[in-house]
Amino acid sequence: MAIFSWGGRRQFSMIAILAVFMFLAVGSAIYYFYPEQTCFDKAQNQDEEDIDCGGICTPCKEQVRDFAVFWTRFFKIREEGAYDIVAFVENRNQFYAAKNIRYAIKLYDKENILISVKEGRSFANAGERFVIFEPNFGVRNRIPARAILDIREVDWITKESKPLPVNILKKDLFLSETFPRVEILIKNKVAEIFKNVEATAILYDVSGDAVGASRTVLNTLDIQEEARLNFTWPQPIPQAVSVEIYLRSGQ
Repeated sequence: MAIFSWGGRRQFSMIAILAVFMFLAVGSAIYYFYPEQTCFDKAQNQDEEDIDCGGICTPCKEQVRDFAVFWTRFFKIREEGAYDIVAFVENRNQFYAAKNIRYAIKLYDKENILISVKEGRSFANAGERFVIFEPNFGVRNRIPARAILDIREVDWITKESKPLPVNILKKDLFLSETFPRVEILIKNKVAEIFKNVEATAILYDVSGDAVGASRTVLNTLDIQEEARLNFTWPQPIPQAVSVEIYLRSGQ
């Protein structure tokens, strides 16, 4: 039977303590000196699908589809040369939202000469059709012939398509009046508060062409709350026969 002396046991204990100390020291060094994994470290780590993109990082460029811009139009609102500019756009990505869109709207005359440029910012939920609306676009004594939406920069995030659970309960049209207006009643149908509810009304003629637009923003739509929204225009639009309402939340 082997017998360990007190000196042997003491030496063994010292070796064990030293080993534990070295393990902790090495672990601490790795923790403090090993570079943190980020979406900007030029390495494919974490759950990324490529270097610094996909997973918890921003989507990879080849995965994202460009916006579909169906049309961009201008509507005269005053005789002094003021126009509302409207673009109807679709985010064709069902799993990617744009938390920030930087764009410019350009107006050209019939000679294709640039009249005016106005920059702005917006957002796009996943899979939604939405309206970019720039009111009171001044052109002085120039006459616009066409408008172009130039999307310059988009910050994408991974997010599934989720329609805004808000119903339009009632829609009243007063389009034949001197100052046309549309009144709607909406209701939040879920137990969730929505912030910055953006509502845009687009007027259409008998051919289905857009002939006017108006926007209002509701700061808060509470749980199960009903709210009335009004859209107005400063002059008659005799060709308008119908309206479509587009709702979305920027929260």
